[in-house]
Amino acid sequence: MVQALIAIGSLYISWVDLREHRIYNRDLIAYALVLSLKANPIPFKWSLSILILALLVTILFRIGGGDFKLFSVLLLTHGGEIASTEYFSSFFYALSASLLIAFIRHRTLHCAVPLAPAIALPFLLIYLGI
Repeated sequence: MVQALIAIGSLYISWVDLREHRIYNRDLIAYALVLSLKANPIPFKWSLSILILALLVTILFRIGGGDFKLFSVLLLTHGGEIASTEYFSSFFYALSASLLIAFIRHRTLHCAVPLAPAIALPFLLIYLGI
C-alpha cells in the first residue's frame, strides 16, 4: 500500500511539474508524510553535506526552489536510495532526456525545464526495484 502511495505521489508531482512548471508545498508535505512511513535515511552529516552541495548547484544553475525541496524531501527520507551511484546515473539520463525534449520543443535551453520527473522517477525506479 505504501509503495503504491509513493508511486502515485512521484507520478503526480512529476505530472504537475510537466504541466504547470510548479511543485506545490502542500504536495511535498503530503509526499514527505507518505515517504516517512518507510524511511531509509542516511546519517545526518551526509545528508547535510549533500544538501549543501545541492543548494549550491541550485543557486549556480538557477534551478527552481521546488526542485530543490523535492530533492531534499527524498534525500532526508530515503537517503539510502538517493545517495547511490545508481540514482545519480539514472538522474543524469533522465535530466539529459528532459533537456533534449525542452530543446526540441523550444529550440533553446533558455526556458523552463521541468526537473521533477528527472528527480522523482529515478528514485521511484530504484525504490520499486525496477
